[in-house]
Amino acid sequence: MSSPFLTALMSICRLSGLLPLLVGTMAGLIVGVVPGLGSIQGIVLLLPLTYAMDPDKALVMLTAIYCASVFGGSITAILFRIPGTESSVMTTIDGYELTQKGYAGKAIGTAMLCSGIGGIIGVLILQLLAPQLAQIALKFGPPEYFALCVLGLSCVSSVGTQSQLKAVISALLGLFLATIGIDPISGADRFTFGLNLLKSGVPFTPAIIGLFAISEILKQIDKPAGRTVGSQYARVKVQFLTLAELVRMKWLILRSSLIGTWIGILPGVGASTAAVIAYNQEMRLSKDPSKWGTGILEGVAAPETSNNASVGGAMVPLLSLGIPGSSTAAVLIGAFLIHGLRPGPLLFMTNPDVVYSIFAGMYMANILMVLLSFVIVRLVVRILAVPYSTLSSVIIVICVSGAIVLGGFSNVWTLIVFGIVGFFMSNYGFPLSPVVIALVLGPMLEANLRRALVMSQHGFLGFFTRPITAVLLIASFLYFIAPILNRWRRRRMGKETTTEA
Repeated sequence: MSSPFLTALMSICRLSGLLPLLVGTMAGLIVGVVPGLGSIQGIVLLLPLTYAMDPDKALVMLTAIYCASVFGGSITAILFRIPGTESSVMTTIDGYELTQKGYAGKAIGTAMLCSGIGGIIGVLILQLLAPQLAQIALKFGPPEYFALCVLGLSCVSSVGTQSQLKAVISALLGLFLATIGIDPISGADRFTFGLNLLKSGVPFTPAIIGLFAISEILKQIDKPAGRTVGSQYARVKVQFLTLAELVRMKWLILRSSLIGTWIGILPGVGASTAAVIAYNQEMRLSKDPSKWGTGILEGVAAPETSNNASVGGAMVPLLSLGIPGSSTAAVLIGAFLIHGLRPGPLLFMTNPDVVYSIFAGMYMANILMVLLSFVIVRLVVRILAVPYSTLSSVIIVICVSGAIVLGGFSNVWTLIVFGIVGFFMSNYGFPLSPVVIALVLGPMLEANLRRALVMSQHGFLGFFTRPITAVLLIASFLYFIAPILNRWRRRRMGKETTTEA
């Protein structure tokens, strides 16, 4: 390992570096285990605490939340059949069945160990790929960056959502919001309606907090005021996989890690899709697929390995290209900007200490996550006994305080508006992730498109004279039409089956 990495690792191992890492890991476990919260909410809730921190320590804490929260959601998925996060949905299938059979501790231990292993493999691939991609990205011009943005929007509009049309509409909404403010080329006002608040564009962080945190609280208003999930499993005794079981699953863990990392690299896809693909892949490869869904350890190991490996994958395009690989990575961009940093290829040249601190912090977070889980599983499960009305009140106070600190009381209006928008979008089945990704990629897409057209002598046809740009645009088209072709093929096969019957 490189000297900068060892320097960053030694810095984190000091008390001043270990404390933010510890806080982030514990916070990630807690927000992951509470249904309705997750890595995004955890990051936006703790973001105000990082304003006075050094950038490297702040980002280590926030990425630790990301790592730990993905595993945290599996605790409620296994114990109560209630996934704490979207990425834990597949874990409920076999995890809860194991709990019903009396193997809750074994299921949680399997999730813990496989999450840690998958997370470490994902970070290892991140450390190997990100610097190389950054070197390639330094050679990119406006056409290549435009094509990258199109690829990101194509992925988020076509993968991991039930309705592609609704995902496209969400992405278009995000692109529209990205145009609000002063035109980067001409300097003209666009859609500001005379409001000074909008001249600099939509405030990013308050918008994200509103979309995800406030909208979720609004969704829970009509639920019983004193409802809790319960704490009857607070004394679960965690049991790891035996060495023989670990050896038996070695190829499953490796395959799931690679699947998770690859899915994570694709912009906007996310950990939940990685878990679904890994689970289905391993079920197909199993000698007895009929056992899957009845309560087997492999059914916990595959999705948990994959969804945690996707965290490292999602950070690859974020650090090397400045493009978020997930909604959480998009929120992390806000944290970078708050601390005066812009993720992308230049970050490796201007702030290598921050990059290597993130690498080291993510390794340590995955290890700490496993160790802390022995102690914290009992504590975080007891949080489920707190009435949601009390919990939501605390969340609202933190969100509003953070918005005011970021930009004054005007940000509270942004918080409220986006909370209401997110509430209605969720109720009508419109995914929120495309809005976030498009809001991030929109300015980059527009600026590079206009620069590329100025450079090109053949208009849009000039994009296809550059090999990398052409490949990226063709890949974008294929990603977009693949779900359409799959649905058409399934309908055709269904009609043929009906005709034969």
